[in-house]
Amino acid sequence: MYDKYLTERLALRILSQSDARVVADFYARNFDDFKLYEPLPNDNITRISSQRQLLEFEREQLTQGNRVRFFVFEKDRPMKVVGTVSFRDIRYAYSNSAVLGYKIDQEYRNLGYATEAIDAGLRIVKKELEVRRVEATVLPDNEASIRVLEKLDFQREGLLREKIWIEGEWRDHYLYARIMP
Repeated sequence: MYDKYLTERLALRILSQSDARVVADFYARNFDDFKLYEPLPNDNITRISSQRQLLEFEREQLTQGNRVRFFVFEKDRPMKVVGTVSFRDIRYAYSNSAVLGYKIDQEYRNLGYATEAIDAGLRIVKKELEVRRVEATVLPDNEASIRVLEKLDFQREGLLREKIWIEGEWRDHYLYARIMP
């Protein structure tokens, strides 16, 4: 797997510990927004030292074939993270599946970046990791994220009741999946 992939407007990169500052900045800018959609343990995620550890862990997981996270940059702004696209719980043998996660900086939404980055990520994991089925969960009231998934041919498969603890309550999530052609 390469460390960098290009789309029409974006660069998807796999980062290393030396990039911890730009990742910490991304989380610091978006912490209050992201915690509405996912469980963030605490504001340690905005610390450079925490990001170094996380980036090291993700590199180890990538070498084991368990997970990959691409950081999204605009091509002409290579030092400011505008989003992430990740594939975790990658399974081989009888399933060849993964779970998709993604987030876009609140200042860069509604520009089509999520769709463009996820589409590229899907093509990468299909070709290089032979992933066939990709699942994603989304809060029922996250209409923008639902539109992105449906635009990318994900199908809603059901409702996962009280799936994830977010901001002090158990939240339902829709389960979406896409079978790669």
